[in-house]
Amino acid sequence: MTVKEGSTAGGRRSGRRVAPLTRELFLSVTVLLTFAVLIVSAFWAVAQYRDVRDHYEHRALAVAESVAAMPTVAEALTQEPDPSEVLAPLAETLRTASGTEYVVVVDAEGIRQSHPDPSAIGQRPVLDPAPVLEGETWTGVEHGPAGMTLRARVPVTDPQTEEVIGYVSVGFLASQVAGASWEAVPLIFASALCVLGVGVLGALVISRRIRRKTHGLAPEEITALLDAREAVFHAIGEGVVATDGAGRLTLANRAAQRLLDLPADHLQRTAAELDLPPSLQRVLVEGSAEHDEVVSFGSRVLICRRRPVRIDDRQSGSVVTVRDQTEVAQLSRRLDGAHTVTQGLRAQRHEFANRLHTLSGMLDLGAVD
Repeated sequence: MTVKEGSTAGGRRSGRRVAPLTRELFLSVTVLLTFAVLIVSAFWAVAQYRDVRDHYEHRALAVAESVAAMPTVAEALTQEPDPSEVLAPLAETLRTASGTEYVVVVDAEGIRQSHPDPSAIGQRPVLDPAPVLEGETWTGVEHGPAGMTLRARVPVTDPQTEEVIGYVSVGFLASQVAGASWEAVPLIFASALCVLGVGVLGALVISRRIRRKTHGLAPEEITALLDAREAVFHAIGEGVVATDGAGRLTLANRAAQRLLDLPADHLQRTAAELDLPPSLQRVLVEGSAEHDEVVSFGSRVLICRRRPVRIDDRQSGSVVTVRDQTEVAQLSRRLDGAHTVTQGLRAQRHEFANRLHTLSGMLDLGAVD
């Protein structure tokens, strides 16, 4: 028995084109992989934004702590009659050097002594400075005159009395933080494309491999072939046993299970593992396809014939048919009996015809008596 790869035993359905299993598998894997890559990329972008925000937050805090720890700042707040004359130029120099949006120094009364906008010097901050003036360090995002900013506030203490004499506020624009996080988007996008490309290529290789194994059939066709095979094999009165290239049983219909006394877990097991007689093992593995072989199995005498199966000139297993000779003998005896009855009826018909011919001749001669 020879099967060409790509052929279908039951034929393809007419009137409607069906997509092969490999195409559906490829599309499903590609869609699933795309969604997975998108989700991972989104998490990566969010994590990148948080890292950048934490970096700018630590940077703002470090600048604020550095300014607050400068002796010049404490001296100006405690000794200078107009601290802004010293602190405003210093703060602008530090702001330019650090790349921050602003560096603001506020005294203990809550009055700005430095600000990028000179008109804001001498005024009170919009936000309540009380928590920082009580000695608390604060970081976070707030909306102020410059817009949404990520800022840090650090109290300034008098080196002599350790009292809070003001605080330093340093901030970055939220748009600047977002812009810095967007710099990683090309890397995320390129990585996502690489992963998606490798995944699609892998899905294509897997689908082609499965296509070779399924002969390019659609799921509906595979289901139809399986249903047809089960219906045909289990409806056959003879036993049918199929084995793969390694001699393992891949199919046995009900008649074969009954004739060979196969257990329920007979599939994917060899004849030796099933403890079948050596003669039956030989037939299942090396039986001839030219003639039937008679095998004794328990109280039964079986007639077996093995036919090898080849796919593209490659040995891929065999199919063995098993018949119970007892049934054949019964049919033979029934046929012999019918033949004997037929012969007897034929002799009686001949004798009866001879008598009728004799009677006809005597009547023609007038020998009625």
